[in-house]
Amino acid sequence: MEKDIYIIRHGETDLNKMRIVQGSGIDSSLNEKGFAQSLAFYELYKNTGFDFVFTSSLKRTVQTVHNFILDGIPYKSSADINEISWGTHEGKAPDPILIQAYNEVVAKWMEKDYNAS
Repeated sequence: MEKDIYIIRHGETDLNKMRIVQGSGIDSSLNEKGFAQSLAFYELYKNTGFDFVFTSSLKRTVQTVHNFILDGIPYKSSADINEISWGTHEGKAPDPILIQAYNEVVAKWMEKDYNAS
């Protein structure tokens, strides 16, 4: 049987709005705009007939799909799909050193070096 998979990003958090690095070590909640984004996604897709919802263990991801969970769609949260860790950069605004390091890692990933960190 063929299935469609929908992959979505969580709604906005205050730290997103301030351009602060979160990663997996900061478990922030959605802000007002993030909850509105969550509701807009729900309203657009509530009749899609999802069989299952799978989220990371971070609050912002569960909050993003909360209305589907309230509808009784089975779900599971797992830390196995949490965002990557940004280590000492989490909770800080990106600086030129972080931006350069990020760009270098992404370039390595583009070259299929998926162990680059």
